[in-house]
Amino acid sequence: GEIDVQPPGRGHVRAVNLSRFLTELDNLRAALTRANQAGEIVFGLRLALALQDAWYSERREGHAWLDRFLAADLSTVPPMLVAKALFWRSQLTWPTYEQRRQAVTDTERAVAIGRGNGESAALVRLLVGAATAQDRTDAFAEGAKLAQEAVDLARESDDGGLLSRALARLASCRQALGETGEAESLARLREDIA
Repeated sequence: GEIDVQPPGRGHVRAVNLSRFLTELDNLRAALTRANQAGEIVFGLRLALALQDAWYSERREGHAWLDRFLAADLSTVPPMLVAKALFWRSQLTWPTYEQRRQAVTDTERAVAIGRGNGESAALVRLLVGAATAQDRTDAFAEGAKLAQEAVDLARESDDGGLLSRALARLASCRQALGETGEAESLARLREDIA
């Protein structure tokens, strides 16, 4: 199935109600602990990812659970589940430069997996995430290359929202590179799509 790597609050239904999450946190921790101890990596990753929206309020803990499961033997885990876990771990890490560099590494691995999977919509989302991670380390030129690849792939789809998201990231990269005219042109193109 298609990988959902959209950030929370961008038009998709939240997987977890925050107040319910906080009420059930001890039970969820116990389930994650049991999955980790039993080597149930697929279940553990799926559970941790189902909680992705809630982890924004508990960043360190969400990151730590993803760390634990991603440190396991992933040879039997569906590749796109690994890609999604890497992507979401990258979304939970940006306070320090070192953590932002780890986010770049995670998104690069996720993109590599996505390139081998054949799901172009998922790959566009992963490329946009990777471009964002590059921007957060001031690697704007690399971010622009990834965003351009995302735009090129998104143009092949019939998904205007996907193309709009890729164009927004590319415009941001171009702006950061001082290419204001190109950034404005991309922003106008994005408006025409929306």
